[in-house]
Amino acid sequence: MSDKHPELIFVTGPQAGQRVVLSHPVAMLGRGGDADVLFSEEYISRDQARYELVQAGPTLENLASRGTWINGKRYKTGKRVLLETGDLIGVGQETQVLFVSAGDDPDTALATYRESATTGKDAFGRKAEPLKQPPPPSDLIESEPATEQDEQPGEAEFAEKRPSEMSAAERLENEQKVRRKKIIIGLGIYLAAIIAIAIVLKARSGGKEQPWLIPPKLTNNEIADFIRAPIKGITPIQLREEEELKKAEGLYQQYGLSDTYRLYDCLVAFKEALAYGGRGYYNDPKHDQMYKAVLDKLTEMIQKKYENAYFQEKAEEWDQAEKEFYKILRIYRNQGDGLFKNIQAHYKRVKHFQQKGKPKKRRMFGR
Repeated sequence: MSDKHPELIFVTGPQAGQRVVLSHPVAMLGRGGDADVLFSEEYISRDQARYELVQAGPTLENLASRGTWINGKRYKTGKRVLLETGDLIGVGQETQVLFVSAGDDPDTALATYRESATTGKDAFGRKAEPLKQPPPPSDLIESEPATEQDEQPGEAEFAEKRPSEMSAAERLENEQKVRRKKIIIGLGIYLAAIIAIAIVLKARSGGKEQPWLIPPKLTNNEIADFIRAPIKGITPIQLREEEELKKAEGLYQQYGLSDTYRLYDCLVAFKEALAYGGRGYYNDPKHDQMYKAVLDKLTEMIQKKYENAYFQEKAEEWDQAEKEFYKILRIYRNQGDGLFKNIQAHYKRVKHFQQKGKPKKRRMFGR
């Protein structure tokens, strides 16, 4: 076979004894699942080297940052070398491969290597060690068809294959399994760390919330942005648009702008009418005027109440602050947005000190 094609003979490493016939003019060597010549040693790169038969003869180009060794010399990435029979290629830490040119006898080349291996240096330039008896040679590319006896189910059928015995597809699938396992382990470690931190923080706080921590103070612009935010996630339906618009107009005409608790309901109805209409404006200018009046009135009212409540909280007037924040929560009932959550956080804090009856103390009170 090798009288037509070059051959690689593994002489050391986990694949010692295996042989590969380079039947194609180009072949990729590496640990990756799509490599033409698969290596099983873990220190070898996925794309270690590239074999190519050119007009000048067979060549080997190093692709790995670790380098590829040939006859004791290390070659860097991109370096291409002409090969000839007897050249010893070293990759990883212990894998060494004997190259045999087309037309030369592999057994003769192997015998010559064994005669000189104990007295010279190996592919990595190290002093050669006594050779171990390799396992019977096996061909990675061409193999004999399985016999009927080989196909009988038995203990070997369920044994896990070594990486060097896998096909390219099996090797790729095995690497994906290992990668998924590492990801799962990493996520488990990350979640365990988060849980551990949460347990420590909870233990330090006595397993309770920390209402004494001061929530941030919202500006008037931030409050206005929350109130004006449109309703999202609604599919446009003309019938629902008309229903909500009729509801909003009815609330406006019945209560006007004087009923603070109905203002929010009116505003929501106007917003839902826009959402069901699938646009940001009304067809009738009259509805635009109503919506703007309700929006401005509610925004101004909440801004003033929030400012007063915050001032009383800062002054540690817990009773008054608790009442003011509670009023805002009754008016503005959008529990899903940041304004409601911020008001609720302030309310919980002043409620805590109100119930505790803590005496007044001068404290830093920032935004």
